[in-house]
Amino acid sequence: MFCNGIAYLLWLNCTILTTKRYFYGMKTVVVTGASKGIGAAIAEKFASEGFALALCARNKKDLEKFARYLAQQYSVDVLAMPCDMTKTKDLENFAQAIHNKWQSIDVLVNNAGIFIPGK
Repeated sequence: MFCNGIAYLLWLNCTILTTKRYFYGMKTVVVTGASKGIGAAIAEKFASEGFALALCARNKKDLEKFARYLAQQYSVDVLAMPCDMTKTKDLENFAQAIHNKWQSIDVLVNNAGIFIPGK
């Protein structure tokens, strides 16, 4: 429940910012850790506002399914690449793919992370 509450607050904050046109004139966003949870909620909010998206996550199947959903639901351009943020080559490939597709990136949501349960 706590995580859902945080995701809702982030979504609400993102809603307020985009509604106020805080991001006016911006059109591309990169979201890491984008296939689930907070990253997916943020990516979907930006998609609903018409942003082009570059998404990465470790799970290729989940990421591609989510990218297809966003492209179909919101008619936005989506670049989705599996990427393990701990692997330099993955990061370089993702960055190069973004650079090849767009001239610039307007927003970066650096959401990738790992969960290590306590003892």
